[in-house]
Amino acid sequence: MGILNSDGGVSRVSVSRPEAVLSAVGVLLIWSGSGVFSHLATSGWNALQAAWWESLCGSLVALLFLPATGLLKQVTALQPGDFVRLTALGLLAHTGYYSFLFVGFASGHQVQTMALNYTWAVFMVVFGGLINRAVPQWHQWVSVGLGVLGAILVVIPGSHSAADGTPGALAGLGAGLCFGLFTPLSVRWSYDPRLVTSWMLFLSMLVFSLVMLFSGMPFNFRANGMIGALYMGIGVDFVGYALWQRANRRLHPWVVSVWACLIPLLNITLLTLVAGLKMPSPVYLGGGLIVAALVVQNAFALATRQTEPRGS
Repeated sequence: MGILNSDGGVSRVSVSRPEAVLSAVGVLLIWSGSGVFSHLATSGWNALQAAWWESLCGSLVALLFLPATGLLKQVTALQPGDFVRLTALGLLAHTGYYSFLFVGFASGHQVQTMALNYTWAVFMVVFGGLINRAVPQWHQWVSVGLGVLGAILVVIPGSHSAADGTPGALAGLGAGLCFGLFTPLSVRWSYDPRLVTSWMLFLSMLVFSLVMLFSGMPFNFRANGMIGALYMGIGVDFVGYALWQRANRRLHPWVVSVWACLIPLLNITLLTLVAGLKMPSPVYLGGGLIVAALVVQNAFALATRQTEPRGS
């Protein structure tokens, strides 16, 4: 992974294509376990408490990690504009994203929240075109649409809620908007993914701590939730977010977004295996649509590469 110097003295990171592909695979594997470990975390705490413990675990690892990697030099080189950009990335990627999810969960419409959360794949493509001038072609829109529809079908049978799910739907769209905007901005600004992830975790821990203090919610320890918090904070957040940014530095946003639509399918599969649940038929249909999205994406990408003129 190469390091590029910025005007303000803060290092920027370039990523080779093999590194990006490996990072995308790593994200797929790590985030596919988020359903199981989120269940463990929320079995010990409510959603806000689980998010605080998750942020705390990730922040403690980041605190130990920073001196060992030389990232402290990057922190000392930050300019006022860097603080603003890093804070915006942190608020979008973690604090804002999880806050919208919590609002949706609290409304009792978990299905609508989780299903529409996956609209971030579409927002990634839209904002990627506007921010990074990466305008997709028609077949790429088709692949993203199939992937998002498949993800929604996978998520919908996972729980039950009232028919009128407007609050959950709006919360899910808010979460999708936050993450869909974060990804192209992180590509545009190209900060070291480890720096962005560490800043994000510290910021979320501060915000969630203030919310819990003002609301009078206890910071109680639960052993049964700690396993989930450790995996979510260290694996999903600290490692996963850094790998996600690396993957998007090299691969186009619609490529990564379609791959990421496999995550809910794998989450449901793992929950089925761990909890012994029966997988409903819409999950199979959703999985088929995700596979179709990957086929469309890769078939047209291969055809495009074969028809491009060779360099001299």
